[in-house]
Amino acid sequence: AVLVHYAVQPSVLDGSQMSEGGKAVSGDLAGCMASELEKTWGAPVLFLIGAAGDQAPRQKAKGFVVKDGALVETDMHDEAIPILHAQAAEMADAAREAVKNARPMQESGCRYASAPVTLPGKRIERDLKKLHPTLEACYEPEGEREQRIELLCIGGLKLLGVAPELGYVTAQTIGASDPMVRVVTLWNGGAKYLADTRSYDRATYETQNSFFARGGAERLAEAAAELIGQMKN
Repeated sequence: AVLVHYAVQPSVLDGSQMSEGGKAVSGDLAGCMASELEKTWGAPVLFLIGAAGDQAPRQKAKGFVVKDGALVETDMHDEAIPILHAQAAEMADAAREAVKNARPMQESGCRYASAPVTLPGKRIERDLKKLHPTLEACYEPEGEREQRIELLCIGGLKLLGVAPELGYVTAQTIGASDPMVRVVTLWNGGAKYLADTRSYDRATYETQNSFFARGGAERLAEAAAELIGQMKN
């Protein structure tokens, strides 16, 4: 079996309608890529989603254009299917190249550790239609929220798993001191977005659609680094 790790949301067809109505039944980027690789290797392929909270596919079926000074939603419908397969094929090619250049691990044992982390909470807008681009967002604190970070070591590989969807800059911070660390989100559940401080400065969609307040991502990164350090010892 093969584990393939990408920091991208499998959301090319997210919310899109087919031209005759209804939605396509699809594994999107993850499923199409895995299907291609399974044909190549004749083995199961498991997609691990990385810190993709702020990483959308390069092209998506639905988007927006400006018309008469207003944002108008567009949908490519069936025309998005070839675009989906093309992007999945690129991902599959990169995975094949990575495996071609792979080297055997020096050790193959498995180790596991976990730790709780308490993060600052905030109130979330339940109606997503009320979220919109803005220069300043109003964030209302709401107590604290406990999350769990989990670390699975397979040989030299370290999979750091969390339920919230992290931004890529947070994953870079967590793995800065160890190139063998890979952050996996939506691990044993989901908790929406956990955005970094710079995203709060920019009032991004991820910060508005989050249960966690400013500073939460940095606190989780510190706890993750501590857990990784403990595992080394």
